[in-house]
Amino acid sequence: MGQEIELKLSLPRTSPAALKRHPLFAAAQPVGPRQTLVNTYFDTPDLLLKSRRVALRTRKQGRTWLQTVKCGGEFAGGLAHRPEWEQPYGGSFDFAAVDDADVRALLEGHRDQLQPVFTTHFRRETRRHLPAPGVEILLMLDTGKVEAAGKTLPLCELELELAAGEVDDLFQLAMALGADLPLVPEDVSKAQRGYQLFLDQAPVPMKAPPSRIQAGDSPVEAFRSLALDCVRQWQANAGGAAANPAPEFIHQMRVALRRLRSLLKIMSPALPADFVAEWNGR
Repeated sequence: MGQEIELKLSLPRTSPAALKRHPLFAAAQPVGPRQTLVNTYFDTPDLLLKSRRVALRTRKQGRTWLQTVKCGGEFAGGLAHRPEWEQPYGGSFDFAAVDDADVRALLEGHRDQLQPVFTTHFRRETRRHLPAPGVEILLMLDTGKVEAAGKTLPLCELELELAAGEVDDLFQLAMALGADLPLVPEDVSKAQRGYQLFLDQAPVPMKAPPSRIQAGDSPVEAFRSLALDCVRQWQANAGGAAANPAPEFIHQMRVALRRLRSLLKIMSPALPADFVAEWNGR
């Protein structure tokens, strides 16, 4: 099993040329030629895999075919941590390499019901960023579309994948690029967008989720959990507000910020003073 750690950033369809001219992107080493990727996602008729937060896809990459299984992980601020199993695809599914017994049993038990649900079709340009010894980040610019049930949705995003180094290295690169480009963290995966298109689901305002803190959590662990929930709520509603004039999206963005300000004030005795001062100001 591999562990995928990536930071996903969306950008307007008019911005890829500006990204390619950016000194950080232009200086990064090209990784092979640009490729056309055609991905087909599979599920059961009742979308059981979706309900279990499991994604199954095949990918045609030039003359190469791959099979990938991903599980739902943690998403916040565009950062995703999730388990992934990738292997060659020879025309029929093979789940023997999936070393999570529950995921493998789910896939094997419904193998005969699996059918295509939606596709993503995009061009990918990959670069390798090596800012310091021991740090390697892949920059993958994807432009194309999602297709489902006769409908299409444009796709334009930059993925920063951590090959070596720390998660902070991803954010340092993202902030450097974001200082000059209209990049926005994106928590909605290509698979989620495909399902939303297939089900004809419009974005809805996101309210504050139930607290996930536990009695044994340290104050810093509790702060991190609640603060990330605030970020998720703000970000989901910011995305909705960009595409929908309903005022509830703006209201829920304000709710998320008020919650985050209150959280910083309440938890300040347990947090580093310079962190509190910086983020209260921001």
